[in-house]
Amino acid sequence: MVTSAQDGTLRVHGKCLDAAGAPAPWGRPLVRLWSCDGSDQQRWQARPDRSVVSAWNGSCLDGTFGRAGDPVTTDPCHGGDSQKWDLPTRYADFGTLVGAGGKCLETADGHSEAGTAVRLGACLSPFYAPGAARQHLTHAPDGTLRVFDKCLASGDADSTVVVKVCDGTDSQRWLSRPDHGLVAASTGLCLHDEGDYAAVTRTCTPSAAQAWRFTKPAPAPVGADRLSPGERLASGQSKTSPNGLYRLAMQSDGNLVLYDNTTRQALWNSFTFDTGATYAVLQTDGNFVLYSDSGQARWDSHTWGSAATRLVVQSDSNIVLYGPDATPYWHRWMRPRDSQEVGQAVAGQVPGAGTRSCRRREVPVTPTVGQCPSGDSALRLPAAGAPASGVKDLECGNPVIRPVRRSGRRRSHLGGSGWRWREV
Repeated sequence: MVTSAQDGTLRVHGKCLDAAGAPAPWGRPLVRLWSCDGSDQQRWQARPDRSVVSAWNGSCLDGTFGRAGDPVTTDPCHGGDSQKWDLPTRYADFGTLVGAGGKCLETADGHSEAGTAVRLGACLSPFYAPGAARQHLTHAPDGTLRVFDKCLASGDADSTVVVKVCDGTDSQRWLSRPDHGLVAASTGLCLHDEGDYAAVTRTCTPSAAQAWRFTKPAPAPVGADRLSPGERLASGQSKTSPNGLYRLAMQSDGNLVLYDNTTRQALWNSFTFDTGATYAVLQTDGNFVLYSDSGQARWDSHTWGSAATRLVVQSDSNIVLYGPDATPYWHRWMRPRDSQEVGQAVAGQVPGAGTRSCRRREVPVTPTVGQCPSGDSALRLPAAGAPASGVKDLECGNPVIRPVRRSGRRRSHLGGSGWRWREV
């Protein structure tokens, strides 16, 4: 059963429809089921003509040939029958179920097999943190409470609540009481916090142990994960991925650094420490540039003249410069410059102010999906071997900072993440 949540996601079996799958044989990205992460790739908008549009690439959900088993892609909207869909007429509530003691209902040890016990555990944060899916419940319009692809099932009095394959019976339907209790439709027993993290069904009483609060994930502030054309990221400011795990920070030392918020380690940086850079800006010409207060360019993405319209900090730890149709023009795994020092000014002006650092990088014309041998499959980047478009090969492997190996290097501090080599 597909459930439609108010955050714009379409959920099946505890996962989200994601528009950034591998390319189909005809080049369009396949729609896949993926762990929900709050990204644009998983948000959809229903239109009056029954089309469903991806917030990521502006294309429509397309059933291709309309046959059972055929792949589903996103294609340019054309209004044909393959792009007409009947979505659920009612939204499903999606979030966490919190007991009076502040603990969240979850499956034991994160398991999803039928028969797994339901218990209470410390609420995980951020909402889309690894492992947090065991606490993500969908209260569907049919009255079921779903976690992963299973339904919460009630039993006799004092029996532990478990998850089972959804079968449409009353034992899997839960009714809300005015006192915030949840009643099993089959037995009239209430979901009860037994203490010691156990969840059972018991005779309903006006008890705090039977009071439950359904908490929805707080929507991220608009633009919290991205830069728009003309927008600056000043010293001390940052952008955070939708799942809260990664942060792109403009530091006071002039370095632009991507941090893992869990490990506090730096995953990428612009190597502009001590260059006088004070802000980053996504220019209206498509170039992403770091400038000093005097207007000197200290680093840029080599994408001036492209159609780039947003720089996004993604939930997969990547930073990607996208066009309106999700064409990627730059990402953090692109190879380092192979001819010029980072931050060295060369001839030619960056439209707007200052000088353009290094040479212009060619930009892709065909959006495809890259995949690293190590299993980093959600890169959503141009793949090696793509049609001739000037895209540099995707650099795979452990996503650590990899400066160009040249003579004349010295160590520089990245602010809390230890020492790294930078070019001088």
